Amino acid sequence: MTRYFILCLLLLSFVRSNGQNVVHGKVFDIDTKEPLAFANIVFNDDPQMQATSDIDGNFLCNAKKEINKLSCSFVGYEKRVFQMSRPYENISLALVPLGSMIEEVIVDGPNPARRIIRKVIDNKKINNPEYLSSFKYKTYNKTVYDFKANGTEKDDSLKIRRSLKGGHLLLMESVTERKFSKPDLSTETVLATRVSGFKNPSFAALATDIQPFSFYQDNIRLLNIYYLNPISNGSLKKYRYRLEETILKGKDTVFVISFEPLRNKNFDGLKGVLYINSNQYAIQNVIAVPAEKGKISLKIQQQYQFLEGKYWFPEQLNYSLILEEYPSKKLGVTANGKSYITNVEINLPLNRKTFPAESATIAKDASKKDSLFWNNTRREKLSVSEIETYHILDSIGVKNHYDRYLATLEKLAVNKLPISFIDIDLQKTLLVNQYEGIRLGTGIYTNNKVFQDFTLGGFFGYGIKDEKWKYGVEVQYHPGRKNDFSIGIRHQNNLVEMGAAGMRLYDLKLLNFRTFMGYRFDQVTQNSIIFQFRTLKYFSWHILMNQTAVVPRYNEGYQSNVPILQKYNYTDLSIYLRFAFREKRVQSFGTTFGAGTKYP
Repeated sequence: MTRYFILCLLLLSFVRSNGQNVVHGKVFDIDTKEPLAFANIVFNDDPQMQATSDIDGNFLCNAKKEINKLSCSFVGYEKRVFQMSRPYENISLALVPLGSMIEEVIVDGPNPARRIIRKVIDNKKINNPEYLSSFKYKTYNKTVYDFKANGTEKDDSLKIRRSLKGGHLLLMESVTERKFSKPDLSTETVLATRVSGFKNPSFAALATDIQPFSFYQDNIRLLNIYYLNPISNGSLKKYRYRLEETILKGKDTVFVISFEPLRNKNFDGLKGVLYINSNQYAIQNVIAVPAEKGKISLKIQQQYQFLEGKYWFPEQLNYSLILEEYPSKKLGVTANGKSYITNVEINLPLNRKTFPAESATIAKDASKKDSLFWNNTRREKLSVSEIETYHILDSIGVKNHYDRYLATLEKLAVNKLPISFIDIDLQKTLLVNQYEGIRLGTGIYTNNKVFQDFTLGGFFGYGIKDEKWKYGVEVQYHPGRKNDFSIGIRHQNNLVEMGAAGMRLYDLKLLNFRTFMGYRFDQVTQNSIIFQFRTLKYFSWHILMNQTAVVPRYNEGYQSNVPILQKYNYTDLSIYLRFAFREKRVQSFGTTFGAGTKYP
C-alpha cells in the first residue's frame, strides 16, 4: 500500500510539473478595454518562447521553464514588460497607446517591407482561397449591437438603456454552411438563426455582411465603398509600408508590416497592419480601417489557418462598426461581429446542379434550434450581459408582438398589408387618374396561412368620375419556389392607358405619377396565362399570353376625317427576358431579392 501511495504522489507531481508552466491571458487597450488581436508576447526574453494573441486578444503558452517575466508589443502601442509570479492563469496585459504618430524612418537602401509585399503580390493566386477549385465550410456568427461606451444616461432620451437592465441593444447569432466552386458558383445556407426579441426571425447575420471573405481582392468592399487593397498590383505606388517587427514561428518567420496611403494620393485607401508568414508569403493576420475617418468608423480583422500543409484559409473574421452620431450626436451605436470558420473541406467534387439560384438561403427550421444545439455550437460561452440580453429582449418581444410586426413589415415591403389569412394589395386600394378621378377599391389575396403553393385573389374598384366598376380575379401556383417557377391564370375587366398595351411599366399603381397623368384609356376584358421562371442561374423569364377585347373610352381621333374604332379584339404573346450576369440573389425577410451585380 505504501508503494502505491508513493506512486500516486509521483504521478500527481509529474502532472503538476508538466502543467504548472501553462500561461494564458488576454491583451487589451488600457483605455477602451478593447481586445488587441495579434499582439506579440515573449517570455523570459527568449525568442524561442513566444506567443501571439488571437483575434480576440487571448494568448496561451505551455512553457518548458519557469516564467519570471514577459514582454508584450503591438503596433501603435508602447512595449511593456511584466514581472511574473504564480498563478499564470487569466493574466491581463494592458497596453498603452503611443501618444503621437511614429516618426517616419528613412531607410538607407531598399525598403525590406516593400520587398516582402512584392512577394505577397506574386503569390496571391496560390494563397487566395477563392482561386481553389472548390471548398465547403461552416461558420458560427455572432453580432452584438450596443450604445457607445462614452454615452451617458442623459443622452439616452428614450430610456432604452434602463429597460435593458445591463443587456445589449441587440444580439444575433447564426450558423451557416457555404459551398463554393470556381469561378463564381457560391451559395450560403443559414442552418440556424437566433435574434434577441424574435421567436421566428426571417433574417440572419452572415460572415460577409460587412467585410469580404478574404483579403485578396484588388479592391476591398466595405459599406459599399471600394478601397484599394495594399497588396493589389498597383498598391506599391500608392501605399507606404514599414516593417515593424519580425517574429519567429518554428521554421517560419512572421513579418509585421504597417501600411497607409502615401501623401497627396487621391484614392480610397486603408491603413492597418499585415502579418505575413514566410511560408508561401501569405497573409496570416490582417487589421485594416479606412484611412479617412468619417461619421461611420469601421475596423476589420482577419485570421488565417494553414490546412493540409499547403492551403491558407480564413479562420476567423471580426469587425467593429461605430455609428458616431446615430441615433444622436451625443449617443452613438456600435456593432461588433465575430465569425468562426470550421469544418473546412477543400477541392471537393461539387456538382453545379447542387447550387441553387440564390447565393444565400434560410433553412425552414433555422429558427427552431434548441438551447442544446446552440451550447454545442458556440465557440465561446455567452457572457452574463449576453444572457441577460436574450432574457430581457425575448420577454419584451413576446409582450410587444415583435414577430407580428416583422411579418407586417415584410409584406409592406412588397406593398401588401397582412390581415390574418389574407393580404390587402395596397397598389389597388386607391388609384387616381384624370379619367376616373378617384378609384376606390382594394385587392385581396390569400397568404401562406391558407395555402403554401397557391395564391387566390382579385381586386375591385369603382371610379367616382366615370361611374363604372373594374374588377379582376386570378390564381397562381408556385410549387416549391425552385427556380422561381410559377404559373397563373387571370381574368380582368379593367382600364389600360391608350398605347400602353403590354407595357407593364404603365400598369395602374398607387403613387405612380404616370397613373395620375393618364386621361385616355381603353376598357379591356382580358383573359391571361402567365409563366415565370429562372434558367441558367442569371436569366429570368416572364411569359404572358392574352386574349383581349378592347373598347376605347375617348372620343377624339388623331384626324377628324378618320373614324375611331369602336371595339376590337386581339391575341398576343409577350416575352420579357432579364439577364443579370453574376447577380447575387438573397433569401431573407420572407422574400427573395437581387443583391446587385457589377455587370450591366
